Amino acid sequence: MKLTFSSATRHLVFSLLLLGIPGVCAQESPESVAEGRTKDPYRFVGLLSFTSDGSEFIGSATVIKPYSVLTAAHNLYSEGTGWSTEVLFERAYDRGTAASRSRASQLIILGGYSTAVDSGRGESNAGFSRDLGGFICFSRPAKGASALWKSNPRLLTGSAYKMSLGYGAEIHSGEELLRSSSSRGFFKLAANYFANDYYGIESGMSGGPVFTRSGGVWVLCAINVSGPGNRFDEGVGVRAIDYDASELIRNDLE
Repeated sequence: MKLTFSSATRHLVFSLLLLGIPGVCAQESPESVAEGRTKDPYRFVGLLSFTSDGSEFIGSATVIKPYSVLTAAHNLYSEGTGWSTEVLFERAYDRGTAASRSRASQLIILGGYSTAVDSGRGESNAGFSRDLGGFICFSRPAKGASALWKSNPRLLTGSAYKMSLGYGAEIHSGEELLRSSSSRGFFKLAANYFANDYYGIESGMSGGPVFTRSGGVWVLCAINVSGPGNRFDEGVGVRAIDYDASELIRNDLE
């Protein structure tokens, strides 16, 4: 089935610019990690599909608790339409196959996001600063396992390797898991909305995780939420896992 993209995701159209590692050439677009999708931390990431205003869309999401998945709020709530419907998460999806398929039973977004969207500020710094949400599934997407996460926005600003994951559907087909990466630090734009000009993502990677190494393990530290309109090679904006996000994960998700 062919999927189209709405104004809610049009700001996620761009490609990878640099790895930010001396001696490494720039990549033209995110790279496939389909062969490694069954390994940590990739195995917790999946394709998100949903309906909004009668049209079908895709995004990306991550298993964060036994019954719950974390994604961008704009995949779950849109201006003029409200809540998305028919939300389906396909973990470790690749060209029609998936490790599991789970449907959403309850959608949850950070407080203040719907107000920003309904007032036309969904694509402002204020909107992106609240652009995080999740949903509870009817079944356990990963048999009770979930990705590790850490509430520490400073993980974004250091020189540790960071990677954004998701199902890019601008240059690529949306049928395989992609990775964009950088060792350059992010900089703060507003509140807990950060940007990095040294790599980018594609439409469809919206809502996917940003992982980094902390204490020798992979931890989820942010969610892909924005990019530079319809231009390529100009970076990625993410919503950090901070106190508000950790409260949502701990108290509202299951």
